[in-house]
Amino acid sequence: MMGGKIAATKRDLQKYFPEYYTQYESTFNDLSELNEFRAMMAHCKILWDKKDQDPTFFEIVDISKVNGEERFEAKKITFPEFDDKTNRLRKLVLKLAELANKIRRKFDEKYPSFFKSAISDIPPEDKNP
Repeated sequence: MMGGKIAATKRDLQKYFPEYYTQYESTFNDLSELNEFRAMMAHCKILWDKKDQDPTFFEIVDISKVNGEERFEAKKITFPEFDDKTNRLRKLVLKLAELANKIRRKFDEKYPSFFKSAISDIPPEDKNP
C-alpha cells in the first residue's frame, strides 16, 4: 500500500510541480527502496536471540503465502544495519518535509486567503489557544 502512495505522489509531483519532481526524484527512489524495510518493521514479528542472548542482532520474521501455503522467512538484522536504515529514513523524512514546505509556500502565494478564510469559519471555542 505504501508503495502505491509513493508512486501516486511521484505522479502528482511530476504533473503539478515538475520543477520539484526533478529535484526530489532521487529522494522518492530512496524512499521506495527503504519502504521494504519500513514494512518489515511495521508488519513482521521481531525475534531476539534467546539461546545465546546475543544483543548484536535481531531477526524479522515474515509470514508469506507461496503456492497457497504459509512460509516463514527470517531475516537477520544487525544493529549497525538497523541504525543505517533508520538514519537514512530520518533524512528522507526531513527532505520530504522540506518539499512539503515548498509546496505549501507556493500554495499560499497562489491562494493567500485560503487558510485565513478556512480558519475564520471555525467557531472560537474550537480553535487551539
